[in-house]
Amino acid sequence: MEENISIDRDDVKILCPLCESMNCFQEEHCEQNGAIINSWLCMSCGYTSLSTYKNHSKMLKIILNSSPQIIVNLKKYDDKRHVWWFPSIINIPNKGILYPEGSSTDWQWVYAPTVLISEDEQKNYPIPSQDGKFYDSRLAVEQSKRFKPTEFYLAIKEMGAIVDLGNKIDINNLVQG
Repeated sequence: MEENISIDRDDVKILCPLCESMNCFQEEHCEQNGAIINSWLCMSCGYTSLSTYKNHSKMLKIILNSSPQIIVNLKKYDDKRHVWWFPSIINIPNKGILYPEGSSTDWQWVYAPTVLISEDEQKNYPIPSQDGKFYDSRLAVEQSKRFKPTEFYLAIKEMGAIVDLGNKIDINNLVQG
């Protein structure tokens, strides 16, 4: 049985049109021009969408032209809202990155953690165009952990992007890439 997730804020939960989970959160955003945009993130399947991802829209064209091919291949259409949904890419400084990897028929979530670079090794990681400066952390792809497409919640929890507060979670650190 699926765990019922609650967020300690005023987000609205909807039935996910893709995985039919009730762990799909909707937020309403007001643009500078007064337009209202809805965003959705399903904590069960990991798919996300915006109310601006409609067929033939400028925003949809931008996403399709700037996203990795796996994201484009895995997109799904929501007949109720008339928008496209995409797998999330979550990138959080000092925690790592979570992304889908594989093909449209065989894929998984991959979490690559951020690790500190020892002072001795930093010389191997120069910051471009900054003479004498070096990175102090890196993505440790060799330490990646893999999760099934249905295990997004476990992957994002492993990443430390959410904090489990019993029957609620805190996703204030969550930034979608």
